[in-house]
Amino acid sequence: MRGPLISNILGQVVARLHDEKRLELVVGASVEALAEELGARIEQAPPFTQFSRWLSTSLLDSALVEELYATDEELFEMLSWVEP
Repeated sequence: MRGPLISNILGQVVARLHDEKRLELVVGASVEALAEELGARIEQAPPFTQFSRWLSTSLLDSALVEELYATDEELFEMLSWVEP
């Protein structure tokens, strides 16, 4: 189990991406539902997976996401402002 810290980080990143129009959800999807889905997916991720690459792949693989307008590098940079 990765714990609440990772869930908190995922929630903040997804919310910020959406607020900044760098993440477009399908009609009817919510930021909260996507963050929950990612929280479940990260449980299956191999240890020591590069977070930004995993996140971009998981976002693009999600049926809740229409489009992602951020690169792996931008996702990595976003981690600098995440509050624990």
